[in-house]
Amino acid sequence: MTITQTYYTVEKLIHRTTYYYSKKLKVNYEDLFCLAQEVFMKAQKAWKQNRTANFKTYLNNALRRTFSRLPRAIRPLHCPDHDFNTITTRERFDFNSLLENVSQDAKEMMKLAINPPLEVQWLSGRQHNPNQVRNALKQFLRNLGWSNRRIFQSFTEIQNALYDTIL
Repeated sequence: MTITQTYYTVEKLIHRTTYYYSKKLKVNYEDLFCLAQEVFMKAQKAWKQNRTANFKTYLNNALRRTFSRLPRAIRPLHCPDHDFNTITTRERFDFNSLLENVSQDAKEMMKLAINPPLEVQWLSGRQHNPNQVRNALKQFLRNLGWSNRRIFQSFTEIQNALYDTIL
């Protein structure tokens, strides 16, 4: 194959793949074609470094991988009419009704969990692991003079109130 033949087959591959995915994803063809040209340039550089397969195969895989991983933000939301009514009429979570059904200790614990003081943040460390945050909150409440039973009852009350409100 000559260089011009290779060029036309690659160009045809880009157009064909772009057209297919523009119809499949319901996205503008020109936007996908610009993205395909960027993928072509990146694939050309990467293929020169490690020639493991034919360039057409390498480019085809790169295009498919890129198009299949497009952000979901540009993909249109498909929502049938009967589902749309159920989505829009769904009840929202009411935090005030949750606060009405719990004790003062549980309210104080929720306030500390939502807006923790610096000591709790320091005790929980840099990671946002729920177990570390919970343990740091327990340690903070123990330092304030709360008993283990009082802490456990408040946690259980919050958990039950959340389950009742959500479900």
